[in-house]
Amino acid sequence: MRFPEKRIWSTQGLAVLGLILLSLLTSCRREKSVQDQTKKPSRPNLLLVTFDTTRADYIGCYGRSAASTPNIDSIAKRGVRFSSCRATAPLTLPSHASMLTGLYPFNHGLRDNRMGPLDDAVVTLTETLKEEGYKTGAVIAAYVLHSKFGLAQGFDHYEEDFGENAHDEDDDHTQRNAEAVTDAALTVLDAINDGPFFLWAHYFDPHNPYSAPGYKPTGDMREAYAAEIHYADRQLGRLLDRVRKMDEERNTETIIAFVADHGEALGDHGELTHALFIYEETIHVPFIIERPTHPSEHGQVVDQLVSITDLFPTVLDWLNLPLPYEIDGELLPWPDGSSARQKESRENCYFETQMPLSVHGWSPLESVIVGDDKYILAPRPELYNLRTDPAEAINLASSNPTRIQQLHATLEEIKTRKSNRPEFKLGRRLNDSETIKKLGDLGYASGVANNRVDDLPDAKDLVAWHIKVSRHLMMAGKERLEFGVETIEGLLQVDPQNRWAAATFGSSILHPKYQQRLMAAVSQAAQKLFEEGKGQDFVTMYAELLDSKSLLKFGKELLEQTIVKFPDASRINQLLGIAYLESGDFEKSVTQFEQTLLVNPTNIRVLIGKGRALIGQGAFQEAEKTLRLALREDKDNDNAEIHFELGNVLSKLNRIEEAATSYRKAIDLNEKQPDYCVKLAGLLNASGRTQEAMEYMETAIGLYKEELDQDDLLASPHYNLGVTLLQLGRLDEALPSLTKASELDPGNGDAQINLGICLARLGKNEQAITAFTKAITIKDSSPSAHYNLGIALAEIGQDQDALSHFEKAVELRPSDTRPIERAVGIHLARREVKDAIRLLSIGQRHAPNNPRILKTLADLLATSSEPALRDGQRALQLATQVCTLTDNQHPSALATKAAAFAEMGNFEQAVATAKFAIQLAEGGGHLDLARSIKNQLELYESAKPYRNPAY
Repeated sequence: MRFPEKRIWSTQGLAVLGLILLSLLTSCRREKSVQDQTKKPSRPNLLLVTFDTTRADYIGCYGRSAASTPNIDSIAKRGVRFSSCRATAPLTLPSHASMLTGLYPFNHGLRDNRMGPLDDAVVTLTETLKEEGYKTGAVIAAYVLHSKFGLAQGFDHYEEDFGENAHDEDDDHTQRNAEAVTDAALTVLDAINDGPFFLWAHYFDPHNPYSAPGYKPTGDMREAYAAEIHYADRQLGRLLDRVRKMDEERNTETIIAFVADHGEALGDHGELTHALFIYEETIHVPFIIERPTHPSEHGQVVDQLVSITDLFPTVLDWLNLPLPYEIDGELLPWPDGSSARQKESRENCYFETQMPLSVHGWSPLESVIVGDDKYILAPRPELYNLRTDPAEAINLASSNPTRIQQLHATLEEIKTRKSNRPEFKLGRRLNDSETIKKLGDLGYASGVANNRVDDLPDAKDLVAWHIKVSRHLMMAGKERLEFGVETIEGLLQVDPQNRWAAATFGSSILHPKYQQRLMAAVSQAAQKLFEEGKGQDFVTMYAELLDSKSLLKFGKELLEQTIVKFPDASRINQLLGIAYLESGDFEKSVTQFEQTLLVNPTNIRVLIGKGRALIGQGAFQEAEKTLRLALREDKDNDNAEIHFELGNVLSKLNRIEEAATSYRKAIDLNEKQPDYCVKLAGLLNASGRTQEAMEYMETAIGLYKEELDQDDLLASPHYNLGVTLLQLGRLDEALPSLTKASELDPGNGDAQINLGICLARLGKNEQAITAFTKAITIKDSSPSAHYNLGIALAEIGQDQDALSHFEKAVELRPSDTRPIERAVGIHLARREVKDAIRLLSIGQRHAPNNPRILKTLADLLATSSEPALRDGQRALQLATQVCTLTDNQHPSALATKAAAFAEMGNFEQAVATAKFAIQLAEGGGHLDLARSIKNQLELYESAKPYRNPAY
């Protein structure tokens, strides 16, 4: 059954809820006094218990005779068990998202682990219950469900502290065991004093590695897996006892829903764990619901097909709440007191896995069950009759082409079905290094794939290699490294485009012992691809990996061979772009990087390089977009440089808090990089957080001094220390360091510039001019050298020479408005209004949101005494923009706007705007400004424009 109604957030269902309350009271098993019954709330509590990686056939009530799951079984005895429930994916994040949203993964957008965040427009079960007055809490056992992925929507409390009680002896801070989860859940319960609650408790223990506390390994994987479920069940018992006791003490009802997110293959169909395939062992999951005050339901079994998406609409139906929009979930076929009479079951059930594509580059899988038939869409399709072949051993696809066509049409209809819900944004990969590390520890490789690619390998053909990858992930230390290298070598022979092989290559290549072996394997694979007319992308990928580890020398011969085959090979273009960047030719650098990106648009190193080049050009907004692309594509998520460069561009855009966050992230990733500390300190100091800035500066100074202790003849530590001290204003300390740096590296133009700045601040202008002049002879293309030389010359009255250097600085970096403002000041002092307008117009083009530039230009265009220079329409446009940038609260900007109105002949608007400006000026205590505007107001009231005698 589907619900087309739009979500109406109201209390119109309270009357019906009263009837529900009456039903709950009359069916309660315990006898209560009339007085006790009147205290019972109209809405039941909800406890959602999810067991990760739990097969249905490993639960006692699902028929496993050797199982020891008395607490899960107790839910079935007191409730309804669904014998034929399917997960939506054999992956933790997508499947849990489906439970909480009632949507299939392709609709809610989280199609793989490490995706997110969930679109805020998606309405979750939690949000719905919270709006109805429920207290909401979650206790999460593993990092794969971290709040950053979006499932925390609607929760008052999302408990995800993995720092203590880690699952294994290595304390990898990625998960916690069932005892810790139950302890945390009990704490949440204790904090709930009144009102209905929704509590989600997530248990991760059945996930590999299988190492239940107290269990002595015997080498039997299935036995160890069962021990994990038994341990988690035992800890769950404590939570169930507390909830049931709470119900008895408080005279409440708590609905308990137990469900698994997916199962575990345990070697079935050649898969060790889960996520690669969507056979029954990883998709068929236990699903049990207990409603204590409905004894007629207790012990009932429903055999109809259901989905984990059905939890969402069923709970809302019980509470008489409409759905927010059409969803994929349907009402559960619920016993109504007679075990022989149930509602109709759903017509079909969909599930998928994107992991083959995201991890290996193989084709993803999609499946649909209709009746007894299960169809798996793959490069080689599969069809099974689950009634006669529950083990999915006999593929009937080749002998049933008509049925395959029918089921394929059903699958496509499910995916393309129109509904009244909004179109939600798909989750994006979240690639910070912490996420990568933690999910890697859990055995998740990563990735997102939203589109099926028909010509990719079929996972069935390469499952043996996936088993090797899985074993590699379970190993540790040298054994893991050696086995990983062997696996890379083998994969490169049979599947050279394998994504896992490339990712593992990137870490293994750091070990000198394996460098020659790995490069030999890559070269051999490349030669095979060359013979097929392929290989450019393959070589580019491995060249990128080598370059990211500063080991590109091992790929030199291969790159030379590639250039012969493909003269436009992107990696060569990238290296050329880097060369342009380092030489300061930002325009050519951007062009070269863009050419490379045409071939490989997700190349991280190229994106970083382009971002840096755009910063050099002053194209800050475009730089931010480019760097954020790099951030998304950072597959190892440990690249501090991206965060550092992002901090640089955010600082230029005056987004101080965001910049500080990026700098801190860079420092977290590389705490030994003093330059990062200096940048953050400068930002903090500029925003008035002097004490915090000083702490980072002192850290940087200490790191620079450590470098000097190692080698006092290196110029860079002297330079960096000198610049840091200069920024702190400790000029006397900075001067010897900058002088030493200039002596040790006389070709360093930046050292000369900073030495000149230090000398100028010490009042030694002649020496400063000498230093700046040297800097220009070293790098004439340095806008900073020309700008600072212009300042020094202006200080000694050489305005004309100063103007020439300011003009040169503007030419080299037009987005830097400082030389424009300096030059405009000189021009206006000399009544050279036309030149001032010319420079300000350059500033407008390259810094279109700089209020000072825009206002000054608008002033000149509106009030100049020279008729040929006035342009009222343009002045009004600029002044309006400034007022918007200042939220119409800056009296001076409003005064300029009034002058522009007057120049346009619109004196009525000029008067109104001037009066508002006067009001703001007087209210802010700017009395001189208010008097000035009043003088202008008199002119407007007389239908006369204002002319500034200074212009």
